[in-house]
Amino acid sequence: MAKSTDTTACVFCAQDIQNGSQIVTLREKGSNSINHASDLRNSSIRTIPGQIVHQDCRRDFIHNRNISNSSNVKCNQVERPLRSNDNFAFKFNCLFCGKLAKVASGKRSLDVYPVRSFDFQETIQLKCSERNDSWGNVVLNRLSSVLDLPAADAIYHQTCNVNFRTGKHIPKLFMDGEPSVKKSPGRPEDKAVQVAFQKVACYLEENVDVLIRLQDLVQVMSNSCGEKAYSGKHLKKKLKDHFQDSLIITSCEGKDDLISLKETASSILHTFYKTQRSESEEEQKNIIIETAAKLIQREICDVKVSKEYYPSFADVSSVDKNLNYVSDSLRLLLQHIFPGKDIAMKTAAIGQAIMQACRPRALMSPLQIGLGVQLHHHFASRFLIDTLFNMGFCSSYPEVMKFQMNAAATLNTGIASYFPGRFLQFCADNVDHNIRTLDGHGTFHGMGIIACTAPGSNVSVPIPRKEVTYQEITDLGRIQIKFFHQYKSEQMQMVQFESLSQKEEISICGAFDTFSKVI
Repeated sequence: MAKSTDTTACVFCAQDIQNGSQIVTLREKGSNSINHASDLRNSSIRTIPGQIVHQDCRRDFIHNRNISNSSNVKCNQVERPLRSNDNFAFKFNCLFCGKLAKVASGKRSLDVYPVRSFDFQETIQLKCSERNDSWGNVVLNRLSSVLDLPAADAIYHQTCNVNFRTGKHIPKLFMDGEPSVKKSPGRPEDKAVQVAFQKVACYLEENVDVLIRLQDLVQVMSNSCGEKAYSGKHLKKKLKDHFQDSLIITSCEGKDDLISLKETASSILHTFYKTQRSESEEEQKNIIIETAAKLIQREICDVKVSKEYYPSFADVSSVDKNLNYVSDSLRLLLQHIFPGKDIAMKTAAIGQAIMQACRPRALMSPLQIGLGVQLHHHFASRFLIDTLFNMGFCSSYPEVMKFQMNAAATLNTGIASYFPGRFLQFCADNVDHNIRTLDGHGTFHGMGIIACTAPGSNVSVPIPRKEVTYQEITDLGRIQIKFFHQYKSEQMQMVQFESLSQKEEISICGAFDTFSKVI
């Protein structure tokens, strides 16, 4: 293709600039790109800054694929290896050196950074053209296989990035093998096994928050490397080292382990920044809402609580403690949604309801169980509790019954606030129901006893959450009846009450009358 000397003609197609095609004015960087592509094509075309050309012609001329397919390309150009030949993966391999970037048990100990901007790819492509060497050709080939580096989750070593931009060679640390990290003693692993493990890691990353059986992951690895696949125990250990705290393992006795990978806040934000640029205003609003929901859900999943004990009375009655139970992000969201000033209890109640709905089996919100117990105490209506439970406002009726049984088993017949020297009074009464029936069945006779102490005190006893049977409560609720037996001893004499005289009886009765009038 010859260079045109006419300034009104396109330097590439030699046609009139004003023929209806879209035109572009070259700047210094664009002119250098065209001149470099011309060298690779062994062409005589040269451009200068400020020159006007057809945009489509410029794009086709500097496109890497068109350059490689050109018959005039320089014969001494180094053949670019395909990315598939060296098992290169943008998620795990450095963009520049091609070595594994996630090292030292998944920690970024060797200055590993993700690609976050779109300008990064264009800058590196220009550097490849400026270098015009074997390393630049390899990197350019990798860039030509992907349109969006942030979308591909590409990563790189900062050391390699600096060396590549400054015209240096690949760092020695990554030149002759993998990064020099401390390896465990033993036989070195086969590269096919490493690639298979990477596929298992990618499979987990693509199925975030999904429970996957450990044997299914072993099968995924077996499909890649056959008999060289890890055993279930060894694969679980390798996944722990790779993902650290992001890995969740659920072990059930007699069943296969369930493994899931929780989505981190950084990955959620990375997805948000990746998708928000190319959507409409309405879709961007929906993406923002979905991202905020994922962040709040992730924070709720990170809340560490124990269900071994029921919430105490102080936890249920304190507004501040109920607010602190709600996660920070969710509390911030609700405080901006609700108008007014006195919204603390409303924020705590709705926030705990949302958290309970998000993790129904792992959490026990204090206000949820407290409301259920209070409703049962005042109304004793299973229909009312089940209705509010289905709406997500309180705990279920079986949970309320379980709390009462555990409370009865914990308190039993002991008096937690009593100590020797205090006043103690037992009060008992009986209750009868259906004392006479046609068949003699269905009758009920019960006895209730309460203990009264003075002075009064508030004693909080932690109530464990466990399975309690009615037989256990019956056994704990029995009171050992002790009968009085007259003490017989020769040394002790019978106490005899002597009869009072008539004058003494009158004085005593008068004293009682005076006392009753005062009362």
